[in-house]
Amino acid sequence: VLDNFAYFANNGSVTARVYIDGEEVGAENDMIAVYGPSYDCSATGGAWNDSSCFADGGTELRGLAKASSVPLPLGGGYGFLAMVYSNVATGETFTFKYYSFADDAIYDLSESLAWETDIIAGSLVNPFVLTVSTSTDIAIDLTSGWNWISINVEDSDMGLNNVLGTISNGIYIKGQSGYADYYAGFGWFGTGLDAIDVTQGYKLNMTGNDLLEFSGAAPNPSERPINLLSGWNWIGYLPQSALELNTALSTLTNGIYIKAQSGYADYYAGFGWFGTGLDVLNPGQAYFLNMSDSDQLVYPNGGLARAMSANSIYDKQLIESFNYRQFEFNGSITAEIDIEDVEISSSDMLVAYLDGEVRGYAQPVLFPLTNKYIFQLMVYGELEKEDGIVLEYYNANSDTYYDIVESVDFVSDMRTGNGLDPFTLNGHDSTIVPGLNIVSAYPNPFNPVTNIQYTLSDPANVQVVIYDILGRQVDMFEAGFKSYGTHSITWNAENRSSGLYYIQIISGENVQTQKVMLLK
Repeated sequence: VLDNFAYFANNGSVTARVYIDGEEVGAENDMIAVYGPSYDCSATGGAWNDSSCFADGGTELRGLAKASSVPLPLGGGYGFLAMVYSNVATGETFTFKYYSFADDAIYDLSESLAWETDIIAGSLVNPFVLTVSTSTDIAIDLTSGWNWISINVEDSDMGLNNVLGTISNGIYIKGQSGYADYYAGFGWFGTGLDAIDVTQGYKLNMTGNDLLEFSGAAPNPSERPINLLSGWNWIGYLPQSALELNTALSTLTNGIYIKAQSGYADYYAGFGWFGTGLDVLNPGQAYFLNMSDSDQLVYPNGGLARAMSANSIYDKQLIESFNYRQFEFNGSITAEIDIEDVEISSSDMLVAYLDGEVRGYAQPVLFPLTNKYIFQLMVYGELEKEDGIVLEYYNANSDTYYDIVESVDFVSDMRTGNGLDPFTLNGHDSTIVPGLNIVSAYPNPFNPVTNIQYTLSDPANVQVVIYDILGRQVDMFEAGFKSYGTHSITWNAENRSSGLYYIQIISGENVQTQKVMLLK
């Protein structure tokens, strides 16, 4: 019986039995729930009034019943005896859901009931029949560019042309050991990838937005263990509802790192999984899981997950315009900021750039094992290797931008730093300071080319001189007359031996020196 039954003026009863694919089901602790339309009664302060309350398009619980053991003379098995409630005499439609305690799963039931007050729907001998179809429909929204997907229902035909039959903008799909191209008028054709495996994850490239729709039987995750190897594993997601990360991966003992298309997490012994943008695993998504040794993943059957939200404080336009799906590859940097007299807050931002293009951004989070702020930054690449990722840090307390001294070379699946050993970043205020100022050198260490960024507060002639560790001049060139603002120079040390060098930039009486390391 509902806790709030006194709120309703009318009631009735539903005596039901539940069938899945024609076979009666039901056991102790199973339940059915009855739903009716919800109403907005704000005009009356929440009190029901026929003329002032109106249906708001949602649903609310109108009845609840646990499974009851039925005596053999009345048919045996289990029945569901539900009191149902309403504030109107007629005109509402009730729907039903069935909860299986053994499967820890909730099923939508096909039948509905036309409400009328004092209704008596069914009896144990002649029950109101509720049915479940094991065929599950899924729909995955796809966007132009790369989509990391998995399929969590199975049909007798799992061939590419059947599973991907509803999409019209797909051009290429790859798994961990094969790929296929789409040929207009023919279909999908490739090598090592003829059919979709529900335990595996895939990268699907699209020319435009689309919707992948497919129907099949939902596999029982507890009966479909996924065997994992040491190293990288592209995994699918089998449950029908989202699970929190530590719950989803609870059977693993050798997992060290997992990433999705827009988030990642590390495993910390004695604590569990912790990361950014990856608090839950979701149906339809693919995940890349790195293992220290072989293992077996057995998903629970699914459950509720907490909602996630995103903040855009640094630069709303920048964040809204960034589209990670245009990039095929990604990796992660877990970093800390070490700038004198700078206090980190949750509104700060760390942004990665390559040639002026945003390649990722992150706000800081408090890492629970150290109680210190860290930045968990997903970075993206068009190629498996790209040199010269530069970083910029925004401090919200002072409304100041800092150019980070360190630069990073992007490598697909890179994992730089973690919460216990973050990559330390140092920075300089990017505001133009009086005179000549060197902002950064990147990459550093380098081989064989490095770029030096500097600022001028006034137009001036600039000269560059390079010295080795013994103070000997090894190179010199004129940068020429430069205007106010930020500039960069490039030094190619292809003909120099590995070691420490000093790059000196001279402008009138102003001299600035940058130390760089050449590693060949």
